[in-house]
Amino acid sequence: MQLFYYFGGKHLARKHILPFLLPLLKDADEYREPLVGAGAIALSVMSRYPQMQCWINDCDAAIVALWRAVKESPDQLIRRIGEFHPNVLDFRAFSTAINAIDTLPESRTAIIELGFQLLAVATMRWSGHGGSPRGGYRQRCPRIGERWSTDWLTDKLTLICERLNAADIRITGGDFAALIEDTSRRAVIYLDPPYLHSGSNYRYDFGQADHRRLAALLRQTPHPWVLTYHDCPEVRRLYAWATIGGVYAETLVIHQPGSTAN
Repeated sequence: MQLFYYFGGKHLARKHILPFLLPLLKDADEYREPLVGAGAIALSVMSRYPQMQCWINDCDAAIVALWRAVKESPDQLIRRIGEFHPNVLDFRAFSTAINAIDTLPESRTAIIELGFQLLAVATMRWSGHGGSPRGGYRQRCPRIGERWSTDWLTDKLTLICERLNAADIRITGGDFAALIEDTSRRAVIYLDPPYLHSGSNYRYDFGQADHRRLAALLRQTPHPWVLTYHDCPEVRRLYAWATIGGVYAETLVIHQPGSTAN
């Protein structure tokens, strides 16, 4: 399960990732995802450790708005879903509105609407960030609404809301560094950053400096962590000091047990 359709979401890769991650959680006070996206791994952790404190974060305001809306205002969000019928005009308008916002709105109503717009666009489009709606803009073969099921979305969001409210879940929007550097609790961190050479598939891609900064922070943190990355020579050089735990579908699982700062 993941919160919304998302380019690079890890809902199909959980069986490769969780065996590295779950053993680390037995001695942890908190689970953290600095780049949560659609949260397939976070939701899997919440289902297995429903009482564990969690801190999830993303720099994309629309993603944060959707997580906040599901946790804090599920009834209003579900009502908005029930009133909506997929169409190209709203697809364009929602996409434009999402791309124009860089900070989380202050009002609850605006947060719900921004979160709904992201959910709607992600469900109407083919996949990933950007791109056209299913069936194209002219809808000669209407497909924009083929994945839009009010009942299915309602059931999924209700279940996710229950998981988010079962324990202390912190949802923030900002830079990934805060979750890696904070040592107030014994935390386990999972990260799935934009891959090297992935193209413009996210609103906020990583530049070379971001990839290097992430590696430097992970090398110094006392927290155990698991990282998924595209298997390429640059990544293997960047994390030559860490442990390569496995490879699946050209993706590396890299990890460190923690308390190895040097």
